[in-house]
Amino acid sequence: MHHDEYGAYEEVCAADTHQVPLVSVIMSVYNGERWLQDALRSILRQTLTDLELIVIDDGSQDNSCAIIREEMRSDLRIRLISQKNIGLTKSLNRGLRLARGKYIARHDADDISAPTRLDAQVRLLEKFPDTAVVGTQVARLEADETTKPKSISQCVAEPSEIAKTLRRRNCISHGSVLLNKHLLGDGIRYDDRFVYAQDCELWARLSQKYPLRNIPEPLYLYRLSPGAISTAKCLDQCCYAALAIYSWRTGRMLFDQTPPPHSGPIATYGPFRTNRALRRTLAYLLIINEAPELGKAFYSRLHPMHIILGAISRYDLVVRLKQLAKALR
Repeated sequence: MHHDEYGAYEEVCAADTHQVPLVSVIMSVYNGERWLQDALRSILRQTLTDLELIVIDDGSQDNSCAIIREEMRSDLRIRLISQKNIGLTKSLNRGLRLARGKYIARHDADDISAPTRLDAQVRLLEKFPDTAVVGTQVARLEADETTKPKSISQCVAEPSEIAKTLRRRNCISHGSVLLNKHLLGDGIRYDDRFVYAQDCELWARLSQKYPLRNIPEPLYLYRLSPGAISTAKCLDQCCYAALAIYSWRTGRMLFDQTPPPHSGPIATYGPFRTNRALRRTLAYLLIINEAPELGKAFYSRLHPMHIILGAISRYDLVVRLKQLAKALR
């Protein structure tokens, strides 16, 4: 087996690896044993069967690899790549390099796709071959649910509306997308500098040249798990998304002028202290992602009234803590 600098090697069953599939599905997993089997089977049971499933085990320390290998015994379309932990962005770029299909789908290791998802997306791309990306409306699942969604996301479907919405927020769910590799070629990749919100940066970049679409049907079920990136790392996620949106609006990437921090939180990145437009975007993203206190903290730097209100809130908190301490004596 060939190993690269990250210790990566590929395991393939006895399938005909010379046969080019219509769709390559890329799934990166890190310690995802809890819901991994459901995620794998939701792809393997698609009504569109002409596919390969590239699963990148990003240094998992649980039973993820064993679950993948068990599925490989009964389905020859799975390709397993094992490697040291290098993070989601670099893992996805590895998957893009390995993908052989005309179209490339994404799927997260704790989510579920409806059986007709890929079929519907391929049909739409064949109807609109100039489209770069097709996502779907998303249903949100509670952590332990598999079929009963908690809610259905709003869906922005048409290219003109998507382009307009991307100036404010990401409106294409990463795990739900099908990328038109036939149109974009082999050079398609994520920006390695984006540890989070790498999808938002890619959509912003592609939307400058191509139309992007969403299917207004909940064909992808997103799991609201406590350990999900968007939950556990909300501030970092929103910071990177704000940078992507800022680059879309202005036509320039701040990273090109000022390198991102090598260590420490992205919120300490210089432009978040000096660029009012960037802070305003970040505040908005935090608020709509249900982190209003963080959003107000960044927004208060823009408006003196919010500084006063923030001080009042902190004073109220101190008073309440003193009252609690007194009651516990």
